[in-house]
Amino acid sequence: MSMKNWYGLLGGRRNIFHQDIHNTIKELAMMVTPTLVILDGTTTMMTNGPTGGSLTDLKETNTMIVSTDQVAADAFGATLLGKTLAQLPYISKADALGLGTADYASLTPIRASTS
Repeated sequence: MSMKNWYGLLGGRRNIFHQDIHNTIKELAMMVTPTLVILDGTTTMMTNGPTGGSLTDLKETNTMIVSTDQVAADAFGATLLGKTLAQLPYISKADALGLGTADYASLTPIRASTS
């Protein structure tokens, strides 16, 4: 999701960081303070990420998350994946460091629909 995207800053063999992925994501989020993040959840990869195996790995979730809080964006994004914060510990770790809030509902999100 939005904080994991900071992996792109690393270059090279990023797979070496996967053994401690949640701490790596948290540490990258400490280095980058975005003013806006956009999480495209129009179609969500539910299994076999990040490259996927087939169209059956995808789910239409029809959601775009736009936030000034990268932690809140990822916490809400977790709901699209059907995941809890316990299953994605980097979110709570970033929250504990004051990088944002995992309690996205406390920000009173605005929900808009095109229909």
